[in-house]
Amino acid sequence: MPLFEITDYQPIPAGVYTAIVTSIEEKVSTVAGETYWRWAFEVLEGSNAGASVKANSSPKLGPKCKARGWTEAILGRKLTVGERFHTDELVNRTCQLVVKVEEKDGGTFNEVDSILPAPSRIGPGASVSF
Repeated sequence: MPLFEITDYQPIPAGVYTAIVTSIEEKVSTVAGETYWRWAFEVLEGSNAGASVKANSSPKLGPKCKARGWTEAILGRKLTVGERFHTDELVNRTCQLVVKVEEKDGGTFNEVDSILPAPSRIGPGASVSF
């Protein structure tokens, strides 16, 4: 008989973390039947290096959609109307995650509040508005 170990999710403290996109998977909600993207990131630096942070978004890329802002931050540029890309193009790119800690459903979890360009993508005097 297999041996199971009971573990508890340990969120990282709220803050801004340099991270890499490890995957973006298309999923279907079992409740609403709608498609969404499951983003996975790995923290690269500091005492939380190696920590995994996950977040969900709609696959919509309208001007005010979360996935669009995240994509533009990861690419370090604005998307243009009619542009096409595959989510695999975002994998293995670095960014900065703004992470907060939320308590819900009897547990404590990380939530990605926003994504910013990687520090190396922001030049002196650059204006970033995502």
